Amino acid sequence: MKRQRIAIHVAAGLLILHGLVHLVGHLAGAPAPTNPTEAQLMNLMSTYRFDVGGVQRTADDIVLGFSLSYTMLLLLWAALLLTVVRALTPVLLARLALVSAAGCGILLGIGLRHFPLPPTILFALTFVALALACRPSRAEVG
Repeated sequence: MKRQRIAIHVAAGLLILHGLVHLVGHLAGAPAPTNPTEAQLMNLMSTYRFDVGGVQRTADDIVLGFSLSYTMLLLLWAALLLTVVRALTPVLLARLALVSAAGCGILLGIGLRHFPLPPTILFALTFVALALACRPSRAEVG
């Protein structure tokens, strides 16, 4: 198997792992509050409703929606890569890898600032795999 396709498969595998780890973490639920302030905050997040675009939502509703969307988008991204890896020419696959690496690099930057360590590490590893797929070898092009 060619280096470029192996790198795409590795990136897709990392995206699947990332999505599943995120989903498992989400399904495990929030940890129990450790003090009265945390308990009050968690209660407000799950009970206080406010208007968001004409509908009433809690902060928990919004976090849940974004959390599930995050997982779904990671899995869809991996599915896209796995679907096209054999169908595209090395040059087109390199372009897809470049666009994906750019997106992953942006997500890595966001992760460095706002995410805990596990998703940031997974974005970094995925970025490296996609970067390796950005340039097909001469044998793959010719």
